[in-house]
Amino acid sequence: MPTSHMTHGMRSPEIVLRALNVELTQALAQATDPRLAAVRLQWWRDQVDVALRSERVPDHPVLRALQQLHLHRPLSKYRLHRLVDARAAEAGGGGQPETLGDLEGAAEAVESSTNYLIAEACGVGSRDLDHALSHLGKATGMALALAGTVPGLARGSVSLPRDLW
Repeated sequence: MPTSHMTHGMRSPEIVLRALNVELTQALAQATDPRLAAVRLQWWRDQVDVALRSERVPDHPVLRALQQLHLHRPLSKYRLHRLVDARAAEAGGGGQPETLGDLEGAAEAVESSTNYLIAEACGVGSRDLDHALSHLGKATGMALALAGTVPGLARGSVSLPRDLW
């Protein structure tokens, strides 16, 4: 969801949740070994749980902001875990998706989960909105994969599905 179309009250939750997604992505990207990435992402999963239980979180701005957001408007543990787990799946199975359906599923897990959490944090929701956010997330994830094709090729990786080649 573009922040330019959001009210001020909606921008803050969106920034917090996008920052969490950036932290998860960086934890994955900075790891030199898939096992190290898994450990880092497990740390994030554990700290999300700590934040949701309103316990003392580490001195990390994203975790503190997430905890404050959750105190103001409770967030779905399932959706937060789905976001972390989707990034962990990238570490474990990473690389090129086999099919367009695999790419769509990964986009749904990351981008749509983020969209659902933003809507939840803003106190809006309906079946129709969830449906629209699902499609928006899939489209965003697929567009990001397409946009990352040339930089990925320069690093020796391909983010487009094998069945499209």
